[in-house]
Amino acid sequence: MNKLLEYQNEIIDYFNSDIQQLSVIQSVAPRFIVEAPAGYGKTKVLINKVVYDLLCNKPKNHEKVLMITFSINSTSKMKQDIEKEISCLPDNLKKRIKRKVKITNYHGLARLILRKYGVEFSEKLLRMEELDVIDDEVAIGNYLVSKEDKMVVGKYNEAVKTAKAVFIHNNIEEYNNVIINQLLPNNYITHNGIITLTIQLLKENNELLVFYQQLFTNIVVDEFQDSNHLNLMLLELLLTNEKVKLQIYGDHLQRIYGFIGTVPNLFDIFSEKYDCKYYKLQTNYRFKDNREMLMIDNKVRSVASNAYNKLDKTHSEYIKYHETHQEEVHDIVSRLKKGIEENSQRNFAVLVPQRGQDVDVLINELKYQDITFYNALNIDVNHKDYRLFHEICASEFQKHFMSSVKIIKSEINKWFQKVEYRLASTEIDIDTKSSFLKLFKAFVNSIVVNSTYRKLTQKEKTEYILEVLLEHELSRYLSAIKDDIQILTIHSSKGLEWDEVFLMDMEEGKLPSWRGMCIDCDYKENCKIELNEDNEMVFIEQLSVFYVGVTRARERVNISASKNVRATLIKIYHVYLMC
Repeated sequence: MNKLLEYQNEIIDYFNSDIQQLSVIQSVAPRFIVEAPAGYGKTKVLINKVVYDLLCNKPKNHEKVLMITFSINSTSKMKQDIEKEISCLPDNLKKRIKRKVKITNYHGLARLILRKYGVEFSEKLLRMEELDVIDDEVAIGNYLVSKEDKMVVGKYNEAVKTAKAVFIHNNIEEYNNVIINQLLPNNYITHNGIITLTIQLLKENNELLVFYQQLFTNIVVDEFQDSNHLNLMLLELLLTNEKVKLQIYGDHLQRIYGFIGTVPNLFDIFSEKYDCKYYKLQTNYRFKDNREMLMIDNKVRSVASNAYNKLDKTHSEYIKYHETHQEEVHDIVSRLKKGIEENSQRNFAVLVPQRGQDVDVLINELKYQDITFYNALNIDVNHKDYRLFHEICASEFQKHFMSSVKIIKSEINKWFQKVEYRLASTEIDIDTKSSFLKLFKAFVNSIVVNSTYRKLTQKEKTEYILEVLLEHELSRYLSAIKDDIQILTIHSSKGLEWDEVFLMDMEEGKLPSWRGMCIDCDYKENCKIELNEDNEMVFIEQLSVFYVGVTRARERVNISASKNVRATLIKIYHVYLMC
């Protein structure tokens, strides 16, 4: 017992210099929210809070901590972080802690439940790894679904993407009937269907719901701002037992997936609905010794907290406004070249709001200067080619490894060759194919050396790889690509970091985007912004995209625009932001 107290005190001592972080670690609130921006020590606090509670014997007996993250890659990283934090503990205590924690994402949790109890809907669910997981759009377009059922799937999919909570709740059984009667018999299931079937299963089987409520008595949710209504329905079923404790971590300003159904104002909704205590981390450790980066971070967050609050004008060497787009590109390429020459160990990213001809100018200039780079612009999680590639990888994986073939290097190479052959027969352009295959190799190479992955059983390795592919998450492994320079969209960069980042094309119609904000603006010829109740949320959403781009930089962010368009982000946010 004295030894346990000693380990607890070591955690307290570590966080003793940060009162906000220490308050979270020692919190006894049954349900709480931690507002934790990038660089503020969120992951360290989250992991140590879980370890601290387990050292205090919470939860007890057979109970477990359920840790839900946004992606498979985040799941793997969280497992590594926990192992690192408990590495100094005795073996018996390490084993106990790891046994008491289940780390997964929403789809992983749903698969876990369906594999064990989904037979009530179909025996096919007992062997979920053999099912082809498809998007709703694919189910509508390519498979034998009646005209009426296509309408059901289409309307439900649209409701999920547009966060129509009432429709999602009221029509879940009708949607599930299509999955059960039309798709499962043909060995298909949709991404949404994995969660909707689990929700219906728990709703209709109270004993099963109670079992999971008594098993997962402590729930920790990371990246909460990225949750959609299906995620919330599953989470809230577990929370119907008031004894279930809840910890929520995230940052409302990093909600950039509203276009696929993430729910706005989640932190406020849950804080009120579940009487959550609210903690806000206040020290930016990543930028605390970097004056310029800290200034940008503070100003963006200040605007987000009160968009009507006018800020003093501030000039920054990080911001450049060029006469032409060609000048902007030339300046970026020159600085990239100089940066690599000065330090070959540094890595760089050029982040853009969207693909287009302006980015092609940059790519052509890099090629002309003979500067190597990785073109990740094709890694668009919502593009049909990106999703098709995952389906090819998953299909060939299932064919090759679902017998007793071991996942070893020689067999992985055979799998890769089969994927390459299948990909060659598609109409995807050659540059995109090259980008996909390079990312695929980087993913495989990164997991085979991953200590957490290597400890998994053969079955667990199979499930891990399949989950990455079935959930279209290869983009999460862009950091495994070793090229010094990567070019990608801001949305694709979420969760990744580089030493230095270039935010290019920060212009009206791009960021802020035309569809997102500019199309309804009354000042198209004289760009400025007048905030009101109708456009405030859209403004914050666009600011969030900008903020995510800024916080991908570990050391420096360079922001640029050109005058050959009517306005720039810098101009649009002038007194609101930084120039």
